Amino acid sequence: MPHLQMINYFRVITFVMQAIGGESPRANVDPMADVLMALNHNHSAVLQSCLETVTSRDGFPTSRVVRDDKQQFARRILA
Repeated sequence: MPHLQMINYFRVITFVMQAIGGESPRANVDPMADVLMALNHNHSAVLQSCLETVTSRDGFPTSRVVRDDKQQFARRILA
């Protein structure tokens, strides 16, 4: 996969995780889940790689979420 395309996927996944993590109104969470499901269906390896990177960052998407919870969330998405 070209590097630029991977960067774009990473940006989308970061935005979606921020939205789910509380940076958007609750009404926007369901559409974000749809984006994750579509990425998982069509680009699961990319989604897995990006989720591993995103969930390993401390304080992302909020300081109230611990790393174990983020990793469990990512595993459930990918299951």
